Amino acid sequence: MRFDRSMVVVLLLGSLAGCGRTPPDFVERAPLKGHNREITSIAFAPNGRSLASRAAGEIRIWDLKQAGPTHQFPALDANFGSVVYSPNGRWLASETTNSVKFWDTLDPENQSEPLQPSMFLGIGAASKGWGLAFSPDGRYLVRGNARDETEGYLTLWNFLKVTPSSNLPIDSPTLPRPLTTVAFSPDSQSIASGSMDGKIAFWQADAVPLIPRLTIEAKRSYLAPVLFSPDGRFVVSADESRWVRFWDASTGKSAAIYKGHIKAVLSIAFHPNGQTMVSGDSGGTIFVWDVPSRKMLTRLEPKDHGKIWALAFSPDGKILASAGEDNLIHLWDVSGDLPLR
Repeated sequence: MRFDRSMVVVLLLGSLAGCGRTPPDFVERAPLKGHNREITSIAFAPNGRSLASRAAGEIRIWDLKQAGPTHQFPALDANFGSVVYSPNGRWLASETTNSVKFWDTLDPENQSEPLQPSMFLGIGAASKGWGLAFSPDGRYLVRGNARDETEGYLTLWNFLKVTPSSNLPIDSPTLPRPLTTVAFSPDSQSIASGSMDGKIAFWQADAVPLIPRLTIEAKRSYLAPVLFSPDGRFVVSADESRWVRFWDASTGKSAAIYKGHIKAVLSIAFHPNGQTMVSGDSGGTIFVWDVPSRKMLTRLEPKDHGKIWALAFSPDGKILASAGEDNLIHLWDVSGDLPLR
């Protein structure tokens, strides 16, 4: 591997004997520049040709071949939020203080009618948006809410039936904790939510009313990312403990703990092969893990990255993107022993 100023080369740590495969290479491209605030969320389009990012109240779409932005949307009224693509790639969604807004990717200048959540039990106070996710089958859209630092709730829409005149959602009862992250299972049947007090709740997507079927005490600290493993068997969480934890999605029992970070873990993502996972921390370090062996394969340390709020692999697994405190989107070309499923 060549060392020069145009590349960020992987630092290999320790012996990889017994991990079962050759460590992958991550060669960094020139970062995407344009945001003036820290980036809180990134998402690849399902076709892999573009990437969306959110920084404070601003959203941009980037053409990955041209390495530049194609569209920039007006500022939203919530500084910290997520941006997600619908599974068919048609819609780009992001939350505001009390709504979810959409952009038609076929006509990006056209902002769709926002979904206005009705507050449960008649409570009309605005709510912060802390997480947004489409179900993989495109049927549902879920949003985690934090009414304040002591209460929260889950809002679920049947996205296939949403129209400007009929957008009534299903709300969960008010919970004694604000929700900070949400994720759908690969089969679109279950939702996992993480909260500010370190609890993970499991919900049945088609159940009315929305009531958690299982709640586990993950850690008594703020849960930033929670997501399902690609095979749906586990829910993965990370927090201020510096550990990445695997939980059995059926029973809620602890299944594995990945240790190595020396700073709070803020982001996690799976490669499409399901065998590789990345985790980013508040110190600007990204760990690449071999999931079956629980061994760290590689560590990435982009210069002056700061807090890594978001990580994502492209749908074909050939690009890793990270973003956060330095206002940049870092892109790595991935090669080596990372076969797709």
